[in-house]
Amino acid sequence: MTTTLNEIFNQESSIEVNENLCFNTELFEACKKGPHINTILGNYGKAITPHPVLIDIRQIHDLGYIAHKYNKELDRPRGFQTRADQDLDQDTVDDIAKDMVNRKWDPFLMQGAVFPLPEEFRGMSFDIDGTERIYGIANLTHRLYAARQSGQTHIIAWVIDISLSKLRKWANAEANRKQYASNPRNDLIDITESILEDKSDESSELSIALSNAATPEKQEEIIKIEVESYNVHSKTRDAIVRRLAMMGGFTPERKKWDSDFMREYVENTFQEWVKSGDKLYDYISQNDVPVILAQDEGRGYAEVAEKWAEHVLAEDGNGPLKVLQALKKNGKIDRTKADQVRREFSKKVGEHLKMMGQAYHKIYVEGTGTLPRYEAFPEFAGETSMIKLY
Repeated sequence: MTTTLNEIFNQESSIEVNENLCFNTELFEACKKGPHINTILGNYGKAITPHPVLIDIRQIHDLGYIAHKYNKELDRPRGFQTRADQDLDQDTVDDIAKDMVNRKWDPFLMQGAVFPLPEEFRGMSFDIDGTERIYGIANLTHRLYAARQSGQTHIIAWVIDISLSKLRKWANAEANRKQYASNPRNDLIDITESILEDKSDESSELSIALSNAATPEKQEEIIKIEVESYNVHSKTRDAIVRRLAMMGGFTPERKKWDSDFMREYVENTFQEWVKSGDKLYDYISQNDVPVILAQDEGRGYAEVAEKWAEHVLAEDGNGPLKVLQALKKNGKIDRTKADQVRREFSKKVGEHLKMMGQAYHKIYVEGTGTLPRYEAFPEFAGETSMIKLY
């Protein structure tokens, strides 16, 4: 970024700081003693200012459209938004605005951040009164809109130098984590979209590494390391990796389905199907055939067996039934034996149903099966020991 600090501050605000509002000089002095943004900036960028500064809110470009000076294809319809599918959470804005009105701003929390607009976007955004917007939002969206809503003239924020190519990852890997953000990232969606955007840039380190990966296993390992750099737990990491595989982030040896993706696939592929209003089924096909989604892990086979039994015992139990199944998410499965492994699931369903039938016959028909002795935990006043139910 070539914009200098002098160039930025030569365009000073014509509005004086209103000492009766939340963002005044007293708060500004207190915020100088708060945490430094370098603690979360890392290698993504650097602070231009030694401390947060008071900024005229008219000078900050919001979520509105901003045109690229030289290339229309690089226009940004959502400004410099780093979230995947949500621009604003109004409840969050309302809560922050209330704090601003009541002047209850914590100077010892990490303040938000803006960046000087790159040259290709300078002179392309103006406030309603003609004031040129010279900053973009790095991590300030809800606070900026709350400041407007609560009648502030200024806001306190860091001015940082960060490349647009690194902005989205920094926001989702660091700035929008729960401990720093008033409206934290959606781990699954925001991180997935950030990685997909990075991968789409053929010059990015991630894109080059994936292109040079010799095998699907190597690609998956690269993706796992990339997801981990967003500071997520292992379960969340695995869910994001599965989502990236489904969305073309890399080419896996085997796609690993979960319930969310099964539903998403069904709703995109079988658009005539409708969600079932009966908890027994997941969908009803265009031919009125009830559909159950299942996965071959845990007690998935038992759940299908029980639903099958309920279906058969229903009033119209002679009707057809469809089961859409996926292999277990974890573990390596030989591609040449995939069909064999898949057919094992229906066998387990049948064996479970058979076992339950045999057990019922032995217990209730022959009378030779063991009956369990049920006891209840003490739950009500006056109950001090287990309550026998036999």
